[in-house]
Amino acid sequence: MENLLASIKLNSSAMNVLPLEYRKHLSETDLTFITNCFTQQSSETEGLLKLLTDPNAVDSILDQSTLLEQVLNTPDNLELSPRLYFYLLTRHSLKASGLDSPELADYISGVLASYLKSGFRPHVNGNVLYLVDWLQQVDASPIGKRFELYVMAGNHLLFLTGIFPHFIERRTQRHGAPDIGFYESIGQRSFRSAAQHPLSRRMQTEQLYHDVAMNFASVRTALNDLSERLISLETA
Repeated sequence: MENLLASIKLNSSAMNVLPLEYRKHLSETDLTFITNCFTQQSSETEGLLKLLTDPNAVDSILDQSTLLEQVLNTPDNLELSPRLYFYLLTRHSLKASGLDSPELADYISGVLASYLKSGFRPHVNGNVLYLVDWLQQVDASPIGKRFELYVMAGNHLLFLTGIFPHFIERRTQRHGAPDIGFYESIGQRSFRSAAQHPLSRRMQTEQLYHDVAMNFASVRTALNDLSERLISLETA
């Protein structure tokens, strides 16, 4: 059980249960980055800033190819938050996979930004989710605590299978550990259970966690591609 707690509580910020629609609450740094990409005059900047505070307009602006091109073409000279950086990359990858949901991309980008900030590298520090221990912990926990465990495990497995698939494959080949399909099934189960929990209804996160569960495999595949082409963390 200690292995589970050490793994699942690696960094509390990486396990945030409450999803934040970051794209609707952009930081000053991100607003500056966006306006610099699009405008030349102060009058234009003011108008764009008003649109960026409009929940009905911000998604359309963030989907503009200009922003993604800036991220891809000048990776060493970017002044924007990790959260917006990963939102733009994640949104692009998910759309290419047929998942056209800003809400889903927003949540996944939060998982990526939090875990990467925590310094989580399974091939370096050996933090792996021991699923048998986790299932026992869930069964032994009161109903109110289970929601947090569901989301923690779901986030952990989404990041692990999405960004470090080769790590899982090597463990399967060398040690007979569960394959990626097994981790994927538990991740789906975790988010599905989170969506069905009474606390999720109270926080209005039912649909979000349901969508993550239903699309876990597709999200994982999109993150595999993102990791291979843009992040390159397996050997970091």
